[in-house]
Formats: sequence, structure tokens, C-alpha cells
Amino acid sequence: MSDRDETLGNAHVILHRRELAEPAFKDDTDPLIALFKKDVDRTLLVQNLRRTFDQRARRMSEFIRARQVLRNARAGSAGAEPR
Repeated sequence: MSDRDETLGNAHVILHRRELAEPAFKDDTDPLIALFKKDVDRTLLVQNLRRTFDQRARRMSEFIRARQVLRNARAGSAGAEPR
């Protein structure tokens, strides 16, 4: 099997065909990933991935807008200029 070289910007990437055929998730063998994995609620990730791109983008926009309202309220109550 031959390697395929690609240049991406300043980075030089060598892709091995056998690496492309390997499963995407090898985290069961990595103890650090297993440590963090126990604290991640994957149901929320799956629920979010079931949404369309537009739904996810709309929710993100709503979150950013709400965060800005809270920041402005906090800054206003402290007598400072809003960010």
C-alpha cells in the first residue's frame, strides 16, 4: 500500500490507507479518554446531533443573545459600561 501526500497550508500530511480503514473510535483503550468519558452526558450530544444544522445554529444564536443580555444586566447593576 502506498502513502498519499497532501499539503494543507503550511502543514504536510501523510495519510496511510490502513489508517483510513481503522474505526474512528479507539477511545476504549485510552485511559485519559475513558476518564473524561464518564463525565460526559452523551444523551445531550446525541439529542443535539439529531437537530438540523439550522436548528443548532438558531439555538446557538439564542444562547449568545441571552448571554449578552445577562452580561449587560450585570454590567448595568455594577454601574459599568456594557461590553
